[in-house]
Amino acid sequence: MRLIGIMVMACILLSSAAYADPVVSMQDTVSMAEGGDIAQTASNDAQVAGDEAILYQSNSQGAVGTGDVNQAAENVGLADGDDANVDQGSIQSAEGDSVTQAAANQGQVLGDFATLGQSITQGATAELDAQQSGYNGALVLGGNAWIGQLIQSGSIGENTFQQASNEAGILDISGIGNNAMGQSIILGATGMADVTQFGDNLGILLGGDGNLAQLAQAGATGETIGQYLQNGASVTGADTFVVGQTNIAGAETDMSAGTIADLIQVNLVEWDTNADGMLNQHIEASSLADLVSQQQQNIVNIV
Repeated sequence: MRLIGIMVMACILLSSAAYADPVVSMQDTVSMAEGGDIAQTASNDAQVAGDEAILYQSNSQGAVGTGDVNQAAENVGLADGDDANVDQGSIQSAEGDSVTQAAANQGQVLGDFATLGQSITQGATAELDAQQSGYNGALVLGGNAWIGQLIQSGSIGENTFQQASNEAGILDISGIGNNAMGQSIILGATGMADVTQFGDNLGILLGGDGNLAQLAQAGATGETIGQYLQNGASVTGADTFVVGQTNIAGAETDMSAGTIADLIQVNLVEWDTNADGMLNQHIEASSLADLVSQQQQNIVNIV
């Protein structure tokens, strides 16, 4: 379903793109605040067109509050042309009674020889609840493309919640090849009570030879810890693929009665039956708790 959504999005962008856009667009926001309750929102939205087009988007938010602190940042960008370079990033830092952070990057390139990089960095310190969410969505409709995605979040609070998702697709319909994709999620949390961490990478390589590397990693301390990490990949329509998936989780409690560590880790690949190549799937888990549950799966589906 996600692949269908990405392809539909590509068709919509193709029909709407026009060469009236600038060749170079540089956008950034910077916001700093200190007070009681604090709310910060920031967004960049732009399109560029033409060969060797450049799109740079950045958000930086910092806040120190004595009450509730809310931060939201978004970058949305489209490049239409060959040899395009798109760079999107958001940095969020906050202290408060309760902290909520949300950041998203959405980027698309319509053309060959594209470079698309996305990053999200979050840091939160809360007396009570800390909630963080990050999303990177990337699409390249063309060949000889590179996509890099990173989400790294760290939080301290009574209760902490982290959710991170990277989704990317390279649709090399012409079969040019030499495509590369890297996706990384790194989560760290210290909770006095409950810690919940979700990390999900989804990578799609369609047509053209390609390389895909995925990392999902989470570490936490608390009383009740839940960690749910997944790497998902689909590689179809080419002769050769190289795929590496690494999934690492670590949960630590003081091991007193009633402490819980619940870890679920999955690596999943859909592999073209006509393709050659190499696949490496690795899962690693470490838990210290009164009650420990660890579920690990490496799965390969031939399609």
